[in-house]
Amino acid sequence: MSTESYLSGLQAYQNKEYARAIELLKEAAADQWDAQLYLGMSYYMVGRHDDARSQFAHMRDRCPEPSLREKAQTAFTVVNSKIRQTAKLKQDEDELTVEW
Repeated sequence: MSTESYLSGLQAYQNKEYARAIELLKEAAADQWDAQLYLGMSYYMVGRHDDARSQFAHMRDRCPEPSLREKAQTAFTVVNSKIRQTAKLKQDEDELTVEW
């Protein structure tokens, strides 16, 4: 089922059906690193940035394939930056609200 889940999940991702892709890719084997990368990207695309960051960190730390590990590191950096930017904007909005 895990290879079938990966292929179906990949198709859902390509069709921009990210929530469906998440469901399917979560069923893929943990050592199907391509599936794990698409899972992280699907999390990102639906706005689940903390889940995406965790997924990419897991890959960065454990994936044996250098090219996928590098992609995971790049994605982790982008998502982490997005999370920090969002937190900063929220903080700025909160401070602005207090000042008014």
